[in-house]
Amino acid sequence: MSNNYRRLPLVVMVALVLFAVSAAAQTSSTSTGVSRLMNPSISANGLFLGQVSRDNQDPGANGIFLQEAEIQLTSVVDPFWTADLIVVWAQEEDGDTYDTLIETAALRSRSMPAGWGLTLGKFFLPFGKHAILHPHQFAFIDAPLAIDEFVPGMIDVGVSVDTALPLPWYSELVVYGTDGQASVFAADDRDLAFGTRLTNMWDLSLDGTLELGGSLVSGPDADSHLTGNNKRNIFGADITYKWSSGSLSQGPAVTWSSEIVIPEPDCNATGNPFGAYSHFQYRFGRTWWLGLGGGLTRDKSVYENNLETLQGWNEAKINVAFVPSEFSAIRAEITYQESHDSSYDDLRFSLQWNFTIGSHPAHRY
Repeated sequence: MSNNYRRLPLVVMVALVLFAVSAAAQTSSTSTGVSRLMNPSISANGLFLGQVSRDNQDPGANGIFLQEAEIQLTSVVDPFWTADLIVVWAQEEDGDTYDTLIETAALRSRSMPAGWGLTLGKFFLPFGKHAILHPHQFAFIDAPLAIDEFVPGMIDVGVSVDTALPLPWYSELVVYGTDGQASVFAADDRDLAFGTRLTNMWDLSLDGTLELGGSLVSGPDADSHLTGNNKRNIFGADITYKWSSGSLSQGPAVTWSSEIVIPEPDCNATGNPFGAYSHFQYRFGRTWWLGLGGGLTRDKSVYENNLETLQGWNEAKINVAFVPSEFSAIRAEITYQESHDSSYDDLRFSLQWNFTIGSHPAHRY
């Protein structure tokens, strides 16, 4: 055997070692030699919006805007915790300024006994289906009226525990307590807020699921100096049906979700506040979705000069979305809103572009 063939195993071993060292260097260090193995997963999302309103002449309802930008960092901290940090730059109503918000800064336990979950920090309060979503997860460009009017800004600092209940179907119970400073409360006192949510889900077939949920949150009333009521209780119930073809990749799919929100009437108030919406989405092509939606609010209390007036609204929406992947979407939407007393209505056309880059955690089911 020639010397060249005798050296071949040695050459192969040296090449494998050099390849392994090179691969390790590329995955675990930078040019400075500092390890990157502990760096968090980073993602960014951008929402661009162009819209024109028939009846609303405000700058925020007409023009082209950066609707929102979001940066999310997610990582395993140690064997006991994972962490999420989400910073958002959200457009104000004037369309020209942006508010910087730390939307989430939370630790999630990885080692609680008996399958319990524990979350500490600032997080979305688990009320209903829509109030916990980021804007780029919405079925339509704007949140339903029922959410905007009765449960806006459901973000607070506190603690949440959750567990799967021992039932024949999937059932999850969440209980939480927070500082009571979420926008829905916004009261300048020391009272805390408390809430709970129960979620139940059943497999109706190999392709379809049905989810039923109920929510309750109670906290300090932001209008207590006007109403005489120190507590604000809000009840909610929701239903979601999802079906996706199991035989075709990116084949037909349906999502139907409806929710009601019932705030407890203010002390001495004359109305019975109520909100509801229903959203239907249908994937009619590999990358195309059709959305239909409607909603209403009733007896929303508005106080001016210590006098209460009651407002109610109806809305209807339709959109078509081009969704080539989970990382981008373009959708065109028409929205119509009118007040119950017919004193005002508005027809709006919107076009939105949504993109995500980086390692983004999975969205809620």
